[in-house]
Amino acid sequence: MKTTLFTIFFLISFVSFGQNEVLSDKKLYEKAEAYTLALNSNEISDLPTEEDKLKMQNVKDITNYAFENAYKNYQLLIANYPSSEYFVIALYQSGEMELGMKKYDESKKSLSKIFEIESKWEYYKRKAKIYLAYIAAEEKDYKKALAYLKESEKYKKPSMSCRVENERDENLLKSIHEKCDKGLSGK
Repeated sequence: MKTTLFTIFFLISFVSFGQNEVLSDKKLYEKAEAYTLALNSNEISDLPTEEDKLKMQNVKDITNYAFENAYKNYQLLIANYPSSEYFVIALYQSGEMELGMKKYDESKKSLSKIFEIESKWEYYKRKAKIYLAYIAAEEKDYKKALAYLKESEKYKKPSMSCRVENERDENLLKSIHEKCDKGLSGK
């Protein structure tokens, strides 16, 4: 009888406490950022957990795995911590990832939410407007794209960022302008 009660208690405890741990907003953010780093580097050593590293040890390309897990963690942060200091970053990163998947409607929703929140993150507001311009241009709404680009100018550029990121941003702006000019001229 004691053994049976102990076993039942143990199983109930195991099931109750063995559920997925609830991560804090900071832990979700750090985990998502670690997966993003691994996504960009394609290095197993950049994955956040030993379990991830073991799972991926014989895989040459970890980008899909890192992408899915980064996106999942950003989405968890958005769903569970709308007052978090990381909320705007998670919205931006989700919007950028949705853009990469060509899920334009979801990307527009994520990026547009950034402007509903009082935030110190001018950088993400500027980049969100540029990505919204890109989506509008892809959807052949050239006037809206140009309006978004104009709006992006009211947000200051980051004072310190890497040369590669600056070049990428300038190329994206140039490409959006060219697409809009071509579309509006009918060529």
